Amino acid sequence: MRKDFEDDSEPLISVRPNKPSRDCDDCKRQDKNQLDISMHRLNTYKALSNETYLCLTSVDPILEAFLLSQELSNNACDEPELQIEYEEMNIRVRAYAVDLLNECINSEESKLLLNEQYGAQNVGEKIQEHFTRVKIARYLDQKEFIAHPITQRLLRIEWLGEWSTLSRQLRSPVNKFVSHILSYAIFLAILFMHSEFSENSNLHGPPRTGLEYYIIVWVLGLTWLLLKTLVAQGSKKFFSLWWNWYDLINLIAFYSTFLFWGLSYRDLLKNNHSNLERKYWDSFDPTLIAEGNFAIAKVLAFGKLLNTFQINKYLGPLQVSLGRMAYDILVFLVVYFLLLLSFATGLNHFYYYYQGMIKIEKGGLKKYQIPSFTTLVQTYKTLFWALFGMSPIESADVVISNYDSEKNAIIDSVKDEHSYTQTVGYILFAVFHLIAIIIFLNIMIAMMSNSFQKVQDNADVEWKFARTAVWMSYFEDGRTLPPPINLLPSMKSIMKLCSGQMFRKKKGKGDNVFDEEYQKLITLIIDRYTRHKLKS
Repeated sequence: MRKDFEDDSEPLISVRPNKPSRDCDDCKRQDKNQLDISMHRLNTYKALSNETYLCLTSVDPILEAFLLSQELSNNACDEPELQIEYEEMNIRVRAYAVDLLNECINSEESKLLLNEQYGAQNVGEKIQEHFTRVKIARYLDQKEFIAHPITQRLLRIEWLGEWSTLSRQLRSPVNKFVSHILSYAIFLAILFMHSEFSENSNLHGPPRTGLEYYIIVWVLGLTWLLLKTLVAQGSKKFFSLWWNWYDLINLIAFYSTFLFWGLSYRDLLKNNHSNLERKYWDSFDPTLIAEGNFAIAKVLAFGKLLNTFQINKYLGPLQVSLGRMAYDILVFLVVYFLLLLSFATGLNHFYYYYQGMIKIEKGGLKKYQIPSFTTLVQTYKTLFWALFGMSPIESADVVISNYDSEKNAIIDSVKDEHSYTQTVGYILFAVFHLIAIIIFLNIMIAMMSNSFQKVQDNADVEWKFARTAVWMSYFEDGRTLPPPINLLPSMKSIMKLCSGQMFRKKKGKGDNVFDEEYQKLITLIIDRYTRHKLKS
C-alpha cells in the first residue's frame, strides 16, 4: 500500500487538508511554497482515498466515501493542474462505495444500509424513515451507488407500494404520481382551451372565458404543493434543485398575470372602454402585459412535462441530454455575447451618422438607409439574428442623403457614395458571419454532441439517477392529494393540527448516533470486502 505514495504522505493521517484560501493563515504563511502545498495535499488525498485505509479508520466507510468523493470533485475544480489525478481518485472512491453495497447478501441487510440515518444533517438532508442514505447519495451526486441493482430494486418495491388496503393503495408513490399527472394534464387542457376561447375575444381588459377561475385555483394548489416541498426538503436542498427553480419561475409568471388582470379590470371600471380597439392601447397597457406574462407561463407549464419524461427508459436519457445541452448553450451565449459586443461597437460607430438618410435617385425613386447598424440596439439585433441567417446582406449599405427637406430640393453637390466606409462595413459584416456561423456555431454543435454522447455512453446510470429523483419526491408523506384538491384540509392534517403534531419537530435517531445493527452490518461488510480483495 505504501509504495504508491510519496514520503510526505506517511504516516497516514485522518485530518483533511484544508482548502486553499486567501483567508487562511496557514496558506498566507506558506504562500511562497504553493507547489509543495499542492503536492502535499494531493499525496495526502491519495492516502485518504485508499480502500484499505478507509476500511481501517472509518466508522462508516460508505458515508466517508461519499464525503471524500465530494471533496475530491471540489479539489479537481479548485486545482485544474491536478484535475486528472483528483478525478482518478474520485472514480476509485465512488467504486469503493459501490463495492461495499455489493457485499449485502439479502434484502434485510440492504434495507438496513440504505435506511441508515447517520450523517444526514451534515449534508443538509432531513432525517427520514426510509432511504436516508440514498438521499445523501443523491445530494452528493453518487450516481453509480444509486444506479446499483440493489438500490434500484428496493426503490422500485417502495415505488409500487403496498396494495393490501384501499388507503395503502392511495398512499403508494406510483398512485400519487398517476394522480398528480392526471391533475396536471387537466390543468394543461384548461390552459389549451383558454387559448382557443380567447381567440374570439378582442376586448380591452382581462379575459372573460370563465376558465380564469379554474386556472387561479389550480395555481393556488400548485403553490401549496411547492410550499410543502420547501418545508419537506429544507431551503438549502430546495434551492439547489433546478426543477424547483423552474416551478418557482412558472408560478411567478402566473401570479404576475393575475396581478395585471386585476389592474386591467380596475382600469376598465375606471375608464369604461372595453370596446377600445387594440391599435389605440398604450404600449404598457395592463392587458398587453398580462397577455405576455400569460404566454410565458403557458410555455413553462407545458415544458414541465419534460420532468415527467425521466420515468421513461427511452425518454429519460434524452431529457438528461437536453439539460446538459442547455448548459452548453448558456456557455456558448456568454462567449457569443463578447463577440457581439466587439462587432456591434465597431459597426455602430461606423454607421450612426447615416441614420434616417434618404437618397432620391433618377426617376424620383427614394432609397432609405437601412437602420441595421445606425443605433447600438439595432446593431445588436442585426448581429444576433445574423446567426440564424435572418439579417439582410444590404444591412452594410451606406446611403448618403441628397435631399434638403427645408428647401424641398435635391442637392447635386453631394457625393454619390462613401465606398471606403461601405467596403469596411461589408468586410466586418462578412468576418462576423465567418466567425459566428462557421466557427462558433460549429463549436456549439460539437459541445452539444459531446454532452449527448457522454450521456449516451452512460445512459443507464444517468437515467436511473434521474428517475430516482422523481421516485423519491413521492416517497414522503403529504403528497397524496394532487392540486387543487390538496387545498382542502385532509382528515389527517386536521387531527395533526388538533393534537399539535403539525408544529412539533420530528425526532430521529440522531445525527451522530449509530444503530447497533448497522455497526454490526458494517463490520460484516468490511470483512467480506477484505476477504474478496485478498482472494482476487
